[in-house]
Amino acid sequence: MVGTFRLNAPGRLHLLSKSRLQRKYQGERGERPSRIAVSNIFLIYFAAMFARIFEALCIRWFRSNGWTISRRFPPDLKKYVLVVAPHTSNWDFMVGIAARKLLGLNVKYVAKKEIFFWPIGATMKRLGGFPVDRTKNTSFVDQITELFNTIDDFCVTVTPEGTRGKVDKWKTGFYHMARQAAVPIMTVGFDYEKKIVVVSKPFETTGDMEADIAAIQAQLKGIVPRHPENGMY
Repeated sequence: MVGTFRLNAPGRLHLLSKSRLQRKYQGERGERPSRIAVSNIFLIYFAAMFARIFEALCIRWFRSNGWTISRRFPPDLKKYVLVVAPHTSNWDFMVGIAARKLLGLNVKYVAKKEIFFWPIGATMKRLGGFPVDRTKNTSFVDQITELFNTIDDFCVTVTPEGTRGKVDKWKTGFYHMARQAAVPIMTVGFDYEKKIVVVSKPFETTGDMEADIAAIQAQLKGIVPRHPENGMY
């Protein structure tokens, strides 16, 4: 059958016949769809396909290397800040993509909008990327808080070290996000020695930032990252 594909929630691809495609993208005057509209269709299709292939490869790698997940997330938990630590390697991204898919999570990671350029921007969004305008007068924490307040089902991933290298203390933006948005913090660590994705229970902040962060970090003690020499624990 002659046609192309459309992306249908939740991420499924369906074949559209040529006539249905024309009806969908023609205007009221019956003009042919523009080249931009057609290119956007194929961009969405290829971005979705590449993301699904990458997810499948991550899951295959995850399972073939003996990785497991300690527990599932609470099914009724719709909003939270997800802290992933310690973060010492780019391999963490593959572990995270596999775990995200296997757990059925819709958690996002945020990055400045400039890196969501064509054509990889669409794929990044399919893999959980969420562009943020860092040039706005409002702070990054305020922007994330606004997203929590305006989106019914929103979860964001943060790596509090801010780098894969050795650090002595965490950045505290994640804590202020959770505090301002009044959402809990979930903590996940990738233990490369035991091949386990360690999932914590939801943590409610108290307002005592130093004590709360110390308690969150205590949940991560004993987790062996990809590069232990860069870990804090």
